[in-house]
Amino acid sequence: LGHFCTCQPTSFTHNPILSSFPPPNMTCKTATIRIGNTYEPLSSSIYQDSQAFKWKIYAQPLDSSISLSNVTYELHPSFSDSIVELKQAPFILERVGWGTFEVTVHLDVSLPNSGESVKHTLKWMLQAESQDSSQDFQLELPQQKDMMEDEDVHFDLDLVVLDPSEATSNYNCRNDPYLDENVLDENGEDDKTEFADSDEQLDHSAQQIAYLLKHSKHPVVYTGAGISTSANLGDFRGPNGAWTLRDQGRSHEFKSKDFEQAYPTYAHYALSELVKREIVKYVVSTNMDGLHRRSGVLRNQISELHGNCYRELCSSCNKEYLRGFDTTKSVKNWRNHITGRKCSCGGKLKDTIIHFTENLPEQELNDAWDHSEKSDFALVLGTSMRVQPSCRLPSLCKKQNGKMVIVNLQKTPYDHVAYKKVYAKTDEFMRRVMQYMGIDQVDETYDMLRQ
Repeated sequence: LGHFCTCQPTSFTHNPILSSFPPPNMTCKTATIRIGNTYEPLSSSIYQDSQAFKWKIYAQPLDSSISLSNVTYELHPSFSDSIVELKQAPFILERVGWGTFEVTVHLDVSLPNSGESVKHTLKWMLQAESQDSSQDFQLELPQQKDMMEDEDVHFDLDLVVLDPSEATSNYNCRNDPYLDENVLDENGEDDKTEFADSDEQLDHSAQQIAYLLKHSKHPVVYTGAGISTSANLGDFRGPNGAWTLRDQGRSHEFKSKDFEQAYPTYAHYALSELVKREIVKYVVSTNMDGLHRRSGVLRNQISELHGNCYRELCSSCNKEYLRGFDTTKSVKNWRNHITGRKCSCGGKLKDTIIHFTENLPEQELNDAWDHSEKSDFALVLGTSMRVQPSCRLPSLCKKQNGKMVIVNLQKTPYDHVAYKKVYAKTDEFMRRVMQYMGIDQVDETYDMLRQ
């Protein structure tokens, strides 16, 4: 019955492969947290044939300089309420169970004199050897270095992309406090290595994300090319992505279906279902394949920052036409975007694709920015987060003290500030999330283009 425990600073890094702790411009102090349990054998005749106990599990800071603002206990999955969140002291959870089992304890530790908090995750094996068993854990807590007098390291979230007219598809983000530009391999080049979490890790992560989706007030999902690779559409920075092969002089080897031959993936349909149920409040995508709209996400529920190949707009009245074909195929000059078709008002129709050096659509970016600032949970699916300013948006959830989770096969420049990083394919991961959400049926037959 020996106890087993681990401690990892999940608000800054989930996997030691990603980055060291603490992050740049941070120092560490240590604080002590006590995790333990009491137990009482149950002698009632109801339990006489089983080893049943009444457990009290607790988490307690031993340093007066810190406090706990939130404690979440993950119990054995056989419990009907296996995830329990406590929002005020004392953080004691009482349960009746048979035998011993491992409890995962998620801590929100409030940092002294800053108003900020940091996440830590501990694992505790329940003890039945003595009436009260516990262990003291030394946690490393980040503190900002005293550098605020230096203008070069003073960060203001509102400095970035206040005017959408300044945001272009090759925008170089300024003063981004979270961007880590040093995601490099051993040769000093962009690291395109793909990783994969174990089934056990994926199940644990999916359960956490399902919990966050259920309990967050304004979840926003951000998607990139990785969500469409299972539809046989090529990505950009994967091992066989368009930009990867281009940089290797192998562009002729790039393989991808025509947009018109692709079909929404399970992840597209899962997100559409979550949007319909008003669990996910908004979707932001840099994909041009139109698969989110085809899966049932409505125009007012998504910002397609780089356009939609099925969508064209009137240059006079701005009326939208969602076509059953790729509107860009009739464009003779990509610079003017004119498709050759006319609006009912007589105006010329244009495709909505955003090319490099072109401004992002103002209304789409404004909506994405507004929802990102409201967000208390940002779920990032299938993007390397290297295209500005789109990759800047998920971290805006930190204005609401929100959590950002990144699901991608490769490292990203924002992994070190993610609440959790998951290495997985989006379809596989979203199937697990939907299972833990209790949503067994997802309609994968709907196609808006056929309606």
